Amino acid sequence: MQNTKSNIFVKKSILASLLVGILAILMFTFLRKGLILIYPILLILITVVFRTVYKQLSQLSILLALIGSIYSLFFNGGYISNVIMSLLIFYLPIIILLSPATKHLISLDKFMKITTKVLMFVNISAFMNFIINLYTHSVMVDDGFVGLYGQSGLIMHTLSLINFIYCVYFFYEKKIKKSTFFFLSGFLCFYGLGLVIFTIVIIILLLTKVSFEKIKYILISVLLFGLITAISNKINPKIFSYMKENITLTAEGFSNYSYEKQMKIARENKRTKVPRKITAFTGGLKRMTELEIFIFGTGSGSYNSRTSFLLNGEYSKLISSSKNKANRPAYAEIDIYPLWNRNITYQYNDGTRNQPFSSALALIVEYGFLQFLLISLLFYKLIVRLKNNSENPVFFKFLIIFLIINLFTENYIEYPEFFILVILLVKIIETDIEIAKNKSLNSIEK
Repeated sequence: MQNTKSNIFVKKSILASLLVGILAILMFTFLRKGLILIYPILLILITVVFRTVYKQLSQLSILLALIGSIYSLFFNGGYISNVIMSLLIFYLPIIILLSPATKHLISLDKFMKITTKVLMFVNISAFMNFIINLYTHSVMVDDGFVGLYGQSGLIMHTLSLINFIYCVYFFYEKKIKKSTFFFLSGFLCFYGLGLVIFTIVIIILLLTKVSFEKIKYILISVLLFGLITAISNKINPKIFSYMKENITLTAEGFSNYSYEKQMKIARENKRTKVPRKITAFTGGLKRMTELEIFIFGTGSGSYNSRTSFLLNGEYSKLISSSKNKANRPAYAEIDIYPLWNRNITYQYNDGTRNQPFSSALALIVEYGFLQFLLISLLFYKLIVRLKNNSENPVFFKFLIIFLIINLFTENYIEYPEFFILVILLVKIIETDIEIAKNKSLNSIEK
């Protein structure tokens, strides 16, 4: 009987490892282009495999999301395709992330070992691509670190964030060579805003509890960062001037700012000095002063989410065809599409600062303030549940802080190559805790 149980456990372990390997290939290679099509299926599988439990607060959130979606369809001129797609690729990932998992599948250590092999292979291919591009100049230096990761989606932005996550994990595992490799990989993606956020979060974590060992790591990190910066400045000097320009323009954007003036310039397809991301947030918060939108939102997939753009007739070949009518939600048409459309992007090749994308903004405007409050409470409960119980609490803190800040800057929830990784890491950390508790109870009983 014992041998039978042991064999079943081994088979489950092998199957789990195989599934993780397949997922890693899907997330970290050019195959990720098709992930959006199977995103809901993968989310449902994650729910089943980890036996996710939807408690009262989650149930209330789900009920409110459904009521708000129905309301937008009947009273707000919403589109059924936007509602369904938003619920599946925007709301569903959030509620699965924040609802507790109860079934252990694989340890964090084993998960990271398997996925690291795939990510390292992808990074090595990107390094080779980058070096070849330095000599051939086939693309801009900023876009050279690609390799097997492919050109779809946000290209190196998500690859950068993924590498930074692995960098921090191995840093706190005291595997400095691996940590350095992943930091360098993330850095060479030349995603300026991602690097700034990563640096801020690391400084916060390192300075939370200062010890001699941490001071040593801080000094090593500063020296390493300085060395990589110096080398990168030789290879691609524009990256730092670009980052400085972004910070300066963002700071200037808050002084002598006029929302109406910025929207007028945008509607004329002229270049705005103030980052249009600021204008998008300003417009979204202005919308929240309307009671109906404050309670129910503008409707699922009807403002600045990726869903809104995929179905608006400019970014989907299917919707853009003559046989299909583009979905142009009223509030997005007024507030968001003038800030980001083909006339503007083709003229000015705009960067992150001008993109009106933000999962946080989409949540509060499309789903309403009450839903935003419920999701915030679920985030708080997740943090309380795991922050002191995780075997690697600092890594968990980094992951959550890093995620939350980045959700204000881009529609990352709707990019499965990044968000599935976050969901899996949280679920594994959560179920690792339960295994540790059970082992502790068994040892006490013995």
